[in-house]
Amino acid sequence: MTHALGDYGSMLDQTADKNAGSYLQEALQFALRLTGKDRVYVAMMHNDLGDIAYRQGNWKEAERENRAAIDEYRKLPEGTYVEMAATLSNLGAVLIKEGKYDEAEPFVREGLELRRKLLGNAHPDTAMSLFRLSDLLYRKGDYSGAEGFARESVRVFGQAFAAPKDSVYFANPLLELGLILNKTGRSREAESFFRESLEIRLRLLPKGNQLIAISQGALGECLTSQKRYAEAEPLLQRSYETLKSVQGEQGPATLDAKRRLVTLYQSWGKPKEAARYRAAVGQSASEQPASRTPN
Repeated sequence: MTHALGDYGSMLDQTADKNAGSYLQEALQFALRLTGKDRVYVAMMHNDLGDIAYRQGNWKEAERENRAAIDEYRKLPEGTYVEMAATLSNLGAVLIKEGKYDEAEPFVREGLELRRKLLGNAHPDTAMSLFRLSDLLYRKGDYSGAEGFARESVRVFGQAFAAPKDSVYFANPLLELGLILNKTGRSREAESFFRESLEIRLRLLPKGNQLIAISQGALGECLTSQKRYAEAEPLLQRSYETLKSVQGEQGPATLDAKRRLVTLYQSWGKPKEAARYRAAVGQSASEQPASRTPN
């Protein structure tokens, strides 16, 4: 019964069916009766429920479910459980969303090491764990460490796939590497990674997806720093319009997009346009630091 309910709940979750959670909760109740290594299903149900909460933006519930899953994994009889690496990475992602960077780091690193051990250094899941650690270090201001893991993630993706550019996930470390290079004054080198990330997302994601808009905004910001204002403007405008339609006027990524437009027009010597977007933000770009846009 645990397997049937869990499998059906997971199938519904793949289609974003709102009933998925209730089936997974029921499966969890049956799984709690299991013993020995079969208790792995308890951990797996908590992980799946955490995934649902994460996508709903319920960070506290996602953290609770992922912590419960990890507690179950650690109680299991001796053995190696590759699924635990995903839960460790997921908990790290939730803590990053909550701004708990120092708390997230040991979980992200443990997940990476477990994937290295069980999957090797030429597996896409290992590449994604490397990206996760790079993103965390970038947020913490450790740009040197972040760059090393981002470059390794790009390399591992190249080893894992014959055609890595046909995987939408490959866009993540490319964008991350661009952000790091741009932040550390290497905008010319960053540009090529931003363009590669944007090309993958434009080709593989549906029109209007916010990840496309995030890549457009990052590239536009990079071009602004190079004083290529006419090239940056349409990218930043499209990024803003898409994010506004997805997240609303006050969404964190939308506010970042507006701040980028303020910076563009201030640098370009167009104060009227800058003032229009500054008013939309509700304060000058210098009054509040831009948040890290989602990746």
